[in-house]
Amino acid sequence: MKANLLKFLLFFFLVFISPYASGQFSQSAVPSWVLAPDSKPVKPDLEDINDGYYIESYEYQVDLASKTRFYRTAKVIFDNAGTENAGNISVYYNPEYQKVIFHELVVLRNGVRINKLNLQKIKQLSVEDDLTRSIYNGMKSAYIIIDDLRNEDKIICSYSVQGFNGVFQNKFCDYYNLQSYEPIGQVFVAYIVPEDRQVHFKEYKDAPKPTIENRGTNKVYTWDLVDTKKATYYYNSPSWYSSYDYIECSEYKNWKEVSDWILQINPIVTIQPNNPLGQYVERAWKESRGEPYAYLTKVTDFVQNEIRYMGVEVGEYSHRANNPHRVFEQRYGDCKDKSVLLASMLKAKGIGADLVLANTSHEYGLRDRLPSPLHFNHMIVEINVDGRHQFIDPTITNQGGNIKERYLPYYGDVLTSRVRDELIGVGKEANKRIKIVETYQLDKNYKALLTVNTIYEGGSADEIRSYFKTTAKNQVQKSYLDYYTRLYPKTKKKENIRFEDDLKNNVFKVYEVYSIEDIGTVDSQVGKRVLPLYANQLTTYIPELEPDHVGPISLQYPLSFDYSIKIVNVDGKPFDTVADNHFQERSAYSYGKHISTIGDTLKINYQFSIHSSFVEEKDVALYNEDFSNRDDQFYNGYFLAEDGGVEVISPVGSPSLLSYGILLLTLIVGLVFIIKFYHKTEPKYFVLPENNGYEESMNGWTSFLGFGLVASLIRLLISFFTDDSLLNENVWIVSTYLGVNSVLYNTVVVCEIIGNALVILSFGYCLVLYFQKRDIFPQTLLFTFIFNLAFVIIDTVVAHYMLPGHFSFNTVAADLFRMILFSLIWGSYILKSQNVKNVFVRKYRSNEEKVINTHDWENIKELD
Repeated sequence: MKANLLKFLLFFFLVFISPYASGQFSQSAVPSWVLAPDSKPVKPDLEDINDGYYIESYEYQVDLASKTRFYRTAKVIFDNAGTENAGNISVYYNPEYQKVIFHELVVLRNGVRINKLNLQKIKQLSVEDDLTRSIYNGMKSAYIIIDDLRNEDKIICSYSVQGFNGVFQNKFCDYYNLQSYEPIGQVFVAYIVPEDRQVHFKEYKDAPKPTIENRGTNKVYTWDLVDTKKATYYYNSPSWYSSYDYIECSEYKNWKEVSDWILQINPIVTIQPNNPLGQYVERAWKESRGEPYAYLTKVTDFVQNEIRYMGVEVGEYSHRANNPHRVFEQRYGDCKDKSVLLASMLKAKGIGADLVLANTSHEYGLRDRLPSPLHFNHMIVEINVDGRHQFIDPTITNQGGNIKERYLPYYGDVLTSRVRDELIGVGKEANKRIKIVETYQLDKNYKALLTVNTIYEGGSADEIRSYFKTTAKNQVQKSYLDYYTRLYPKTKKKENIRFEDDLKNNVFKVYEVYSIEDIGTVDSQVGKRVLPLYANQLTTYIPELEPDHVGPISLQYPLSFDYSIKIVNVDGKPFDTVADNHFQERSAYSYGKHISTIGDTLKINYQFSIHSSFVEEKDVALYNEDFSNRDDQFYNGYFLAEDGGVEVISPVGSPSLLSYGILLLTLIVGLVFIIKFYHKTEPKYFVLPENNGYEESMNGWTSFLGFGLVASLIRLLISFFTDDSLLNENVWIVSTYLGVNSVLYNTVVVCEIIGNALVILSFGYCLVLYFQKRDIFPQTLLFTFIFNLAFVIIDTVVAHYMLPGHFSFNTVAADLFRMILFSLIWGSYILKSQNVKNVFVRKYRSNEEKVINTHDWENIKELD
């Protein structure tokens, strides 16, 4: 807190107390090398514009010979809000190697040019955007406030920033965005390159290639674009993913040139034993008894924890490290300083150490980029002990565990001085684990005792250890308590928060105990008290997407998260059996949810492991399918009884008289219809029997059809009567727990019972017709197939839309496919089989007809 306050005061002084600096700036005509665009700006769609003004044109031109960047902007105000938002000009530069030259600042009003450029009114402000990260880079801003602005004014400003950072040793690299998150009327970009210098260009996304022409001794690359469309920003996209067109250029031919450059400006120095740094090295080596890993542990801990992170990155020191002796004595430095210091200390005792360039936010995609130092914002060290290579980040503090297993953030592709000609990948090691167990011991009068045990391992232990070391104990206690009071307002601290830090094994444990009164909230719709349990601890790591999200999804890799919520019922009252298991294994992550009960305890367990730093764009649809309904995945609500215990619906309950009554009534009505009407009919549809005067014997396929019907009927009976979801009492009240319309839900349940009963009756009746060889068997079976398929499909669609969070097509896909295949195969056979037409030929005969036929045969015998 003190450090943050000091940073704020320093920032306040630099920004607001700096004097006017008119002497820092100059004024001149536009340089002669500046090009004029051939195109004319196109007015953008104002519906896509914020802040009351739009960019009519934007120019960015670079002349490598004079080391100058030229900027020209034209802004048009179309609303009064634009007078507030467009009236300030900021020009960023580094006074260590740059100067600002203004060319023009005018306001066009009704065709009249009004000059607004007055060097005496320009303020110099310090712009320390990185000061919160303990980095001072010396950047300044020439700040101008334009007076007397009005609606429909056009502001035209042009200036040059002269000077390149000498640390790059006269090699040039740059990038530029051709789009913004708002449309621009015109974008003009030009690079003027002397013919004796070779600069490589590359375009990304849908950026066009440049127009290239020779002008004198220069080669000119230009992009002249009009009516550029706005790019769309999507939250939770990886930092390396770009939704806009952009270009980059580099004078570096390959990655080896970049690696050679970093070693040239940041050599690993030889440490002499007779200075303070050398004396420390000798003492550390002696204390380590000459054992390399013991020495590595000691000096790594020293650099990480005793050399505080603070960088003065002014001028060339944006990329050049300070001398290790100076860093050792001043006891502070940035990533470069700490890396070169650690590498030098290791080299002093014959331990291999190489400098490594990394990017903390762009872990993916560097292999497709042009070689350039601009792709890196961080430095770490690669260690080599007896042929075993390992990366160590000397800027991470309070790391625990064996030095061989120290946590390293996933930096993706890096450039190491050991392998200079190509990027290499940092290995994926999921050594960042969190396990949380929340136990709610319910008591009478809606009270509860909440205990929370959290175990952090690997990188998570490093992070929480630093949090506890840098945060006041009372503040830690308050932040933990505040989390639960947001969930349950009447939560109080029962015991002081405790922690155990196993530094050797890098395991950090936190223990919390709270008392909760008046737990739960009353649901106004059902008039019952609900205990809401939401997996907030987990959802932090699962990004929530916008409906129209495009592109990959950023994930906090690496992570293994295990989160359990336990509910211990009041007075040891046992729970009914509850079981629910859900698990999805995806390429970028795996997710599981498991609900179970043992005695008086209900346990909800979540498991979430991240295998990659992002979800690929092709897998976004699967991610949406897994997590679009967050309430279903992460919310569990249970009704509380008057004794303060939980009411839990058991999936296996008492038989429902209503369900069995509907089933019996359906069977009776169906049988009456069959016996009284349908059974006496003759075939009219699909398949008509052949009248050959004899019955043909069943062939193998027709006989096999009978076995298939028997098997299908048995499967239907087992499925319907052993799955009690439709025949127990709980089915009629579960809508209350699912939060759906009870009338609609119960109507669907009734239709489900009737539909299943009719399907079973139809298959049973088909078997009767099959063994009787009735002529109506073929059409009856086809009718059964059609009804069965239609019923299942309609029921599936209704369940999907009525219970979107509790139903998935994946659960019925296999059965549905099997049913369709069975119906198609046997339906086709019945329609085309001649054997079927010759076997199933018997007509319906009443009892009277049977008696008459018997008498006729007896008379024939008497005549004989």
